[in-house]
Amino acid sequence: MASDAGITPRDILDERDGCGPTNPSIEETRADSSSEEARAVCTRFVAEFVDDTRIASSSQIHAAVDAPDEMRVQAIGRALGCRMAGVTPEGFLADVEISKWRDSNPTKWQFERVSGAADPSIPARPQRKIDLVRAIETVTDIDGPTTVDEETGGSPRIRICVGWMRDALVAVIDAVDADVDDDLEIEELTKLECSGVLERVVSDEVSGFPGDWSKPTIAGLYDILVAGRDPAEVEL
Repeated sequence: MASDAGITPRDILDERDGCGPTNPSIEETRADSSSEEARAVCTRFVAEFVDDTRIASSSQIHAAVDAPDEMRVQAIGRALGCRMAGVTPEGFLADVEISKWRDSNPTKWQFERVSGAADPSIPARPQRKIDLVRAIETVTDIDGPTTVDEETGGSPRIRICVGWMRDALVAVIDAVDADVDDDLEIEELTKLECSGVLERVVSDEVSGFPGDWSKPTIAGLYDILVAGRDPAEVEL
């Protein structure tokens, strides 16, 4: 029974990362309870990190692909449990066999690739924003300036300047062969205008403040420009 505040001890346990019922049993997944977002994270993990065999926990999968902070680890475990039960949409992780690795706690998942071998030419996506930016610059002609704030004892923070945004926008337009107005003067666009054009080109909203590009947005650009993913499969 819930307390006066409406919160039970189980609620508290479930809110702790890595605690609570992270992975439902096969019996509990007779109906698909996976989310589209969690399935996308699992699909990205398999594409980028599973060559032949790979063992990973839900939290390791979350960290490996830099899943959104708001996505709970439990959602990944639920998606994989549903996949094992055979109730997820057809085609989800069809190129791997999934099993649980022994009786470990927390649960670890074993992936064995059965088809569609991973492309060794596609590197694992960097975790830090600054590394994502540098990787994008390596495979494009972007030379717009960025500002790096060095932090003692921590990771440097990078600020995306409008010149970099304009160059990145040109690269995305070329990569997806987008149909844009011939009168569009990209070199005159403001940060806010760059975000607006990017949203139209990839048919997705830019996350965070629209006048700046956050790490999720840069990660989406990486997926398009470096990994060569279809913009329809990319979130900004």
